Amino acid sequence: MGRGNLWKVVLLLGFAASSLAQKTQLQAHLEHLDGVRNPMAPSDEPRLEARRYIKDKFRELGLQVYGHTFRTVLKPLYDELTVSGENIIGVAAGAEGSPVMVVGADYDTPLQSLPLEDNGAGVAALLEVARHYMHETGAEGSFERLNTVIFVAFDLNVKAYGNNHPGKPGSYNFLHQFLWPYINETSNNFAGAIILDSISKFSTKSNSQYVVQEFSDAFPKASSAIANSHNTGDFLAMFTREDSRSIGLANKFTANYEKDRKAQMFRLQSMPVRDGLSFVGVLEMFNHQSHYPFWSFRPSEKLVPLPALLLTDTDVYRMSQDVCDRPCTPAAFLTRGREAFITKTIEAVTNTLLNLQTERLPVTSASGGLGVTTPLFLIACVTVISGIIR
Repeated sequence: MGRGNLWKVVLLLGFAASSLAQKTQLQAHLEHLDGVRNPMAPSDEPRLEARRYIKDKFRELGLQVYGHTFRTVLKPLYDELTVSGENIIGVAAGAEGSPVMVVGADYDTPLQSLPLEDNGAGVAALLEVARHYMHETGAEGSFERLNTVIFVAFDLNVKAYGNNHPGKPGSYNFLHQFLWPYINETSNNFAGAIILDSISKFSTKSNSQYVVQEFSDAFPKASSAIANSHNTGDFLAMFTREDSRSIGLANKFTANYEKDRKAQMFRLQSMPVRDGLSFVGVLEMFNHQSHYPFWSFRPSEKLVPLPALLLTDTDVYRMSQDVCDRPCTPAAFLTRGREAFITKTIEAVTNTLLNLQTERLPVTSASGGLGVTTPLFLIACVTVISGIIR
């Protein structure tokens, strides 16, 4: 076997091992996120278990962990009910005063949702982004951490429970009570947020993506692109505002999502939101997700919109190619298609953080030409296969 073929074998084995490791990690996370996590559910144990698990994982990764508690108001029937929530925050600290980026996902669920779709997959992806980021900026990684990244799992997204609930969601409380003081109450210290909300539905079938008229009016270019692909749900949607800072963040994420061959399996569909009547027409489609408090942030009477991307499969407007009957186990849920779709998002978010918040370290001679981020599995393959061909 020639050395060129040797490296092809090594790379294929490495990719296979990497894919298996990623699937194992995702399934392990989903095992702790498969119950209905809602304070109005018959049991609150699934929400509490998810909370414990996320905290433990953040600690294992070496993040500075904070439990941000708050209270909000629900209205299950006629009477209002005050409930307690806890946002789970993991801080990867950079230089003091450095621009802060946030990656977030809701860990609670509406009563009638599928817990693994909404938003177990988003939380699992959040944990994996944190894991990869901390590895790449750790002792064995290839990057030096310059700026701060905050990973946050939001609790009690009451806006997703229904319009009758008057309380503020966890993301709103996080932004006002934790993040704004953390960045010294100036938007200049904020680099942007990336929110993961329902990111597992993918389909190559025609008419698997539902497009309402209000959507077509608000996003004519996106609507045309979807129609030209026969309304196929083969894309990740990225909602963003059209201000310069938001566009800069969106462009960086787009470049990372589309930079390698894997991106050809999926599309990234940009949904730039403009103020005006068209925006009002589609507001109810996405104002219940956790990016919206960033867009509508008012620390005082003045509106201070903060850059934030919403990454989503469009939730109820998308039919999944892989049906998972209730009760849907994590093993059954994590099909090849779902795993690939989620993993692509994890990679793009991680690389965006590395591009914006870190600096690549110089390659040292100790790496032996393999590069400092080469997986140990690949090095083992080189040793074994080289011995065979000698």
